[in-house]
Amino acid sequence: MTESLMLDVLARLNQIGAAVIHLGGGDPESVTPTLLMIVRSATEVVPGSSAVIYTYARNHGFDQASRVSSERTTNQDLDDFPRSDGLGMRAVERCKRVLSYEEKDVTINPAKVTAGAKAMVCYPLIVADETLGVLYIYLHEDRPFADLELLMLENFVNLTALTLSLARQISLAQQEQNRKERELRRLRRAGMLLSSRSSLKEILDTILNMALEITEATYGIFRLVDPGGTRLVMQSFAGIGLAKPATEALPLDSHSVMGMVGLKREPVVISDLREAPWNEIYYPFDREIEMRSEVAVPLVGASGRLEGVLNLESPAVNAFDRQDRYLLQILAT
Repeated sequence: MTESLMLDVLARLNQIGAAVIHLGGGDPESVTPTLLMIVRSATEVVPGSSAVIYTYARNHGFDQASRVSSERTTNQDLDDFPRSDGLGMRAVERCKRVLSYEEKDVTINPAKVTAGAKAMVCYPLIVADETLGVLYIYLHEDRPFADLELLMLENFVNLTALTLSLARQISLAQQEQNRKERELRRLRRAGMLLSSRSSLKEILDTILNMALEITEATYGIFRLVDPGGTRLVMQSFAGIGLAKPATEALPLDSHSVMGMVGLKREPVVISDLREAPWNEIYYPFDREIEMRSEVAVPLVGASGRLEGVLNLESPAVNAFDRQDRYLLQILAT
């Protein structure tokens, strides 16, 4: 490699690094331009090559819409989407670089061969032991990759992996922000609805239905403490398809989930009601429907007196999280 080419490579790496730092500031508009810069720079480092990036998620596989490329052909009809048994998936499974001419049982995607590819290297893009995507470099010359070319490509691989990691963090942050905004709108709506209700029954029904909507739960019940302070008496319940809802009063003790929450005055999120100790104290909401997860919060007045318990349930496992518990605590207050 000549000194001029080395300086050009270092300048490109510096430019890409600056773009990645800018991306770290939370600018979603710079993700695709940064990836384009990477694939174009990679193909200039390896003469006679083209490059393609696809993102990957363990539960969803490769994302066709994520494709970013620097192509030698103008034919946009070639389908180079990663195959389930292709070299890209092999790189993902092995968590290391794959060279086409070192693999005897898997060939280059026929679409890329049609476009002139004669050799290929595929790198998994890994951050914190998680594969976020793959970077393909295709050689359109009848030769293997030089060791120096592969070494230089490693730098682009690391920058690409970091870019995808930051892009994912930005996406998750945006989703979290959108979710919080939706929840705030729902809570404001709940406040307006509550202010228009006149009776305790109407208020409890409204709160329960808002709780179901906010958490996307299936079933819910309000029980308030009786005048004697020893039992939780049903005041409101809701759910679709209830056959025989268990609405009787429950003792305020540790022999049921709602009783325990009221006794300890501590909220609880249960991912699976079949697991101990919940399977021993769960009191069926409806004996005809198997519930698998539950969230319950105590209603504690300003004086510290227990007023009741708000309880939501779902036939799905792990239907609730700490955020749901937090929202229920707001409604309970």
